[in-house]
Amino acid sequence: MDEKLLPRGSASGTFKRLDSEYQGGNRVYVRSVADPNETYDTLVDQETGEFRFPNLHVGIYTISASLWPQFAGEQFVPHTPDPAKAQRFTITPDGSVTASDVFAPLRTITAHVNAADGKPAVKESVDIFPSHSGSVGWTYRDTDANGNVTFDALPGLYHFATKPDGIGNFRQYFPSTLVRSKAKTYEVTSDGTTDTPTDTLLPKTTASGRLVTANGEPVQRVYVELVVDG
Repeated sequence: MDEKLLPRGSASGTFKRLDSEYQGGNRVYVRSVADPNETYDTLVDQETGEFRFPNLHVGIYTISASLWPQFAGEQFVPHTPDPAKAQRFTITPDGSVTASDVFAPLRTITAHVNAADGKPAVKESVDIFPSHSGSVGWTYRDTDANGNVTFDALPGLYHFATKPDGIGNFRQYFPSTLVRSKAKTYEVTSDGTTDTPTDTLLPKTTASGRLVTANGEPVQRVYVELVVDG
């Protein structure tokens, strides 16, 4: 049986920071509009900011970039943090598209975290990530002696979260919820104004139980995981 490869196309262009000659670390993403899980990414050229995707499936895509991993945020072509306003690029068989953009200036946002007793939470790990993103970010930083932590971010909409003890799969989203859909969205505007993200850590507790077979015999060496409802 003969197998034919699906037709492909390409995308290329530039994504640059105007406040820096060095472009290394900036990452470009090409996402399918029909299936956002179909995502390609690449690093730009560290000197020119150029990128190229030579082998894309035929379809409609958005193109975006992040100042990964040092800074928070994602910017879509043309010059917007909102994926709903992103330009759609159609990849045709053996066709090519070009896209070029410059990053908006970075803005500073400071978050504050209190411990469950109301005192500033010290060395608490905090993350910031775009509210539209299905995953958490990669910009964890620890709070200082006053419970504050500062991020440099592109203009956009963000969620914040703490990761108690820095272990496990649990994250507490601002304000005081373990459920991502209930997280508050904070806007970092182009002029740098925003509400101050503030949260208080939920009290810690413990959970225990016992696993037995249908006959009541103890079950050993079984991995047990707590899952947040919702």
